[in-house]
Amino acid sequence: MERTPLVHYHADGADYRMRPVRSRGGIIALYVLGILEVLGLIAWQALTVFVIQPIDAVPEAGRSA
Repeated sequence: MERTPLVHYHADGADYRMRPVRSRGGIIALYVLGILEVLGLIAWQALTVFVIQPIDAVPEAGRSA
């Protein structure tokens, strides 16, 4: 029994080979990593704006404001 290739013919006559369907674990992992990266960037921005900049604004001892 001969296996037929997974080919889908489009209107333009070209054939586009379809990739086999894989588990969604990798896609979900990429989404989770993307969300974590965005949350990390937001947290870093909040840290620099609300914590680090006010610390830099405080005059050091012995230095007049």
